[in-house]
Amino acid sequence: MRILFLTILTLSVLTASGQTAVDKFDEGVFTQDTTLNKFILKWLGKPYKLGGKTEKGIDCSQFNKRLYQDVYSTQLENVCYKQWNQTGRIRRDSLQVGDLLFFR
Repeated sequence: MRILFLTILTLSVLTASGQTAVDKFDEGVFTQDTTLNKFILKWLGKPYKLGGKTEKGIDCSQFNKRLYQDVYSTQLENVCYKQWNQTGRIRRDSLQVGDLLFFR
């Protein structure tokens, strides 16, 4: 499996034109994958909560796990370091939509 890149959008982020991320999303700016689009719209604006697993609050690892399960039918582990161990390195110029990016 590849190291995957994921950008989490928030409703509070405004673009230079004054549009919200949702406005830009509705214009088709983000992705052509309709399953991914629906997932993003469902989770957009949901709060972060350390250890959370629901729409009332979710952490990054659980969000990744949920996204890969719902959109890509792929099972990821529960925590970041285990997700890291499930992946392999790829070149930066080979990143694609759906790839995770891990930081040290």
